[in-house]
Amino acid sequence: MTTSKIYSIIVLILLLSAGELMSQVGGGAMPYHRMGSNPRIMGIGNAYVAGSHLGIYAQYNPALASQTSFNQIDLSGAILSYNRNLASASATFPLPPNAGLQITATYAGVSNFDGRTPSGYHTETFSTHDLQASATFGLQLNPKMAIGLTARFLTARYNPDVPAPTSFGADIGFRYILTDHTAIGFSVQDLLSEFTWDTQELYNTPGSIQQKDALPTRLKFGLQHLMPDQQLALFLEFEHRIQSSQTYILSNIIENGRPLNRITSSTESFSSNYFRIGANWTAHERIDLRAGWQSGDLEFIGISQRFSGGFTLKLPFDLYRPEIDYVFMREPQGVSWLHMFAIRLHINE
Repeated sequence: MTTSKIYSIIVLILLLSAGELMSQVGGGAMPYHRMGSNPRIMGIGNAYVAGSHLGIYAQYNPALASQTSFNQIDLSGAILSYNRNLASASATFPLPPNAGLQITATYAGVSNFDGRTPSGYHTETFSTHDLQASATFGLQLNPKMAIGLTARFLTARYNPDVPAPTSFGADIGFRYILTDHTAIGFSVQDLLSEFTWDTQELYNTPGSIQQKDALPTRLKFGLQHLMPDQQLALFLEFEHRIQSSQTYILSNIIENGRPLNRITSSTESFSSNYFRIGANWTAHERIDLRAGWQSGDLEFIGISQRFSGGFTLKLPFDLYRPEIDYVFMREPQGVSWLHMFAIRLHINE
């Protein structure tokens, strides 16, 4: 493996993270996964752990899968700078009398990345990707309370000479209706999700370096409140994020005149807090307008906060009743502006 390729892979990872790795407490594997994947919910600042008013998006709280009453398909894609791609697809199905299922796949990658040596000479073109697929089951226990569980598969490919790590994870969620206008939600996300990177092929040294890179475990609590006319919906959310990272390093030492390999490890743990707020206004029976704000890590709120805005157009077609969503928002750490579109189709309603 050449030095130029190693340099290029480092830059690729930084680009794919969309700047979230610039703050240690905001990093972790698969950062796009925490940036959001649907413009409707990103438009309200991703504050949807207690939601349901805007539709069924179980990636924010598994309990929401129980709320569906018809088959639903959502497709989304983002326009990102630096040749980055982000797309998601989900299908939601009711399971009468009081349950639902949602299947989701999300892809993120960097394409046609120009590899160069430290001196600036072109070497080759790279592409990378992250991929996750999940299945969510939600159950309505009674008219006020719902619970849910998500099982998730994850994989990533950043370097052809490093085996693509895979991982499994889980989310759990709870939602409770306090009044006719107010609901609360709680979710624990990315449990057990962890990548182990094995670079012995990269450096051609058995067991040279292994690193465990865990997705941050996220504890989210939030509230949804509908105004009496239900034209205006307000959303609040607080998140506590816990993260740890473990690294194994092989050192070459001389002991009693003989060369030996010694493996040492280190573990770092840290936490961070986030706050989100959003609003959705039904301006017309076919038009919704929305805006949101999210703090990023509260410890660095001055540089991590960001705003978002968007809309939904409900098209006048009876077949599948299509709805078009759009959001614009500043990426984490102000790397660039993100524009995302989505379409929702109602099947056999």
